[in-house]
Amino acid sequence: MTDLHCHILPAIDDGAKNAKVSMELLQMQNDAGITDIVCTPHFNPDSQNLEDFIDKRYRSARYLADYVFRSELPVRLKFGAEVRISPTILDLDFLPLCFQKTKVMLLEMPRTLRPQWDTNVIYQLTLGGVIPLIAHIERYPYVQKNPNIALDWIEAGAYLQVNADSIVGDTMQRNFVYRLIKHGVVHVIASDTHSPDKRPPQLTKAMRLITRKFDNAVCGKLECNAQSLFNGDAPDVEQPVPISKWF
Repeated sequence: MTDLHCHILPAIDDGAKNAKVSMELLQMQNDAGITDIVCTPHFNPDSQNLEDFIDKRYRSARYLADYVFRSELPVRLKFGAEVRISPTILDLDFLPLCFQKTKVMLLEMPRTLRPQWDTNVIYQLTLGGVIPLIAHIERYPYVQKNPNIALDWIEAGAYLQVNADSIVGDTMQRNFVYRLIKHGVVHVIASDTHSPDKRPPQLTKAMRLITRKFDNAVCGKLECNAQSLFNGDAPDVEQPVPISKWF
């Protein structure tokens, strides 16, 4: 199984606070059958220096890579970032922000208000060869109010990701995600894990619930999409269906 969004690199953002926690999270992922993992620490192009971020990520990644080597864990690690969307991205050498050895970029939208320029930035990134993947779309209040915003992002060239804990946890949130899946708006499920206790990795459990709600084909397609993006390929997805009514 593939996890494209997690915060298990030690002491780089609000995820794993040290190497011990990082190794614990990685072991939890491995025990759950996660074999391919992209580490995606937060990066804000409007408040962080890209070179400093890359250097800090490299030093943090050495701990994890060394642990995998010494422990002989059957996992493949890649390193990327969860990038706060901003027009500033377009002025950067953004390839180091993509998943390692790919042009897939995980983007985070603003938490409260939708920017007017979001689709333009997504489209401009695609013109540069980037495959945008938007993180945890179900968490944005404006998407909860109007899920069809997600269709704008898809039309601009993005793929969309949902967090596993949104499926495992609150019933209302889970039902909202199910509605998005039914309409073809969700392309990838990822853990977005930050810590063993407050936000543990629950990807495997979420995929079981999706299989129970839908079928093996839906779950398999979501996993296939994740694997394609891990490999740097754009998944072949169906056209989404507009959501005419919510609450």
